[in-house]
Amino acid sequence: MPGTTFREDRIMKLYEIHNIRTASDLTISNLSASLNFNVTYYNYRSRCIYDDQCAFIYLNRNQPIEWIRYDFFHEMAHFFEHSNDQRFTHPHFVQYQERQAHTFALYASMPRFILNQYLPSVESISELAEIFQLPESFVRKRMKWVQSYGAIKHHY
Repeated sequence: MPGTTFREDRIMKLYEIHNIRTASDLTISNLSASLNFNVTYYNYRSRCIYDDQCAFIYLNRNQPIEWIRYDFFHEMAHFFEHSNDQRFTHPHFVQYQERQAHTFALYASMPRFILNQYLPSVESISELAEIFQLPESFVRKRMKWVQSYGAIKHHY
């Protein structure tokens, strides 16, 4: 897709393989079943424990669903992009990985090939936040990135 990044292209290919094509396909239960993640809701901070074959994603249930979903995509990034245990990693490298996970979450939670289906009829950031069930601040940042690639002209 023109104007996308390498990371976004990888996510798009992964989603296409698993028949993830609409915002309603981006549920935690659907993605975890498709990608073979074990998801547990509990009372502590969200985290991911993984190896080369599987991931156990623990999500803090004591927050709004929008933030639970953000956490899911963020933790999913660690499985796909990282190979170390952050408990034994230099703090600066951990910060770097956390920024990577945030970027991955932006792309994975609102991939352009899915987002483009909704843009012609959506009037606001809050509408997109409702469609994708994500925090408005997060959706706003994603839309700024999409606009910076010249893919849309509408200002939200």
